[in-house]
Amino acid sequence: MPASNGAFNVGGVLLRQPFKIRRLGHFGFNLVNMDEGVRFYVDLLGFRISDVMDYSKRAKSPDQVAGLGDPNGYFTRYGTDHHAMVLFPKRVRDALGRSEKPGITVNQITWQVGSLQEVGEGIKWFRERNIKIQRSGRDMPGSNWHTYLFDPDGHQNELYYGIEQIGWNGHSKPRVMYDRGFNEPPPLPQISEQQECRWHFAAASLQDCAPRAGQSFRGESRSRRSILP
Repeated sequence: MPASNGAFNVGGVLLRQPFKIRRLGHFGFNLVNMDEGVRFYVDLLGFRISDVMDYSKRAKSPDQVAGLGDPNGYFTRYGTDHHAMVLFPKRVRDALGRSEKPGITVNQITWQVGSLQEVGEGIKWFRERNIKIQRSGRDMPGSNWHTYLFDPDGHQNELYYGIEQIGWNGHSKPRVMYDRGFNEPPPLPQISEQQECRWHFAAASLQDCAPRAGQSFRGESRSRRSILP
């Protein structure tokens, strides 16, 4: 809610916008040379793979992405946040119609705010100012509540709250918990992450967040790197 002077009360502090950026979050690239890029970030820099997204499953036919290299996107981390660096296959994304402006290979740059309400108020605020929004909701994997918007040069920014945490065993959420994803701004309030886990444990008797059946981490060596050393 804006105060009488047009400022916004954000956690007890009056600001010009209805949110406050707390930190630079995760970052992402659309890579042309996926094999070399994943080797650089995972094998050489030491990022660990949290989850893999297979873009080929979005193709209308296998021919649409045939010969374009590794079709997987990789969510990688260096700490407990589910992902700090995401690596997506540019040629595959282009073939599927997910291309960015010419010359842009940055997939996303993200900014963490202090509450889900700040994300919701930010969506309305940007719309009122005719800022192009790509989508809003909650992503799976990662569980971050977000809105994606473009700067004047076409770089995709993400304003987000919350992100899945990876524990000592290196396991991320199983796909059975992806039902809490959203493709539109969510109504408020939402249940806590802890309550989500309680419901799924009770309903499905989940023992832990083990890797999904058939999940591939590009070979055994990289599979081991997805687990905390």
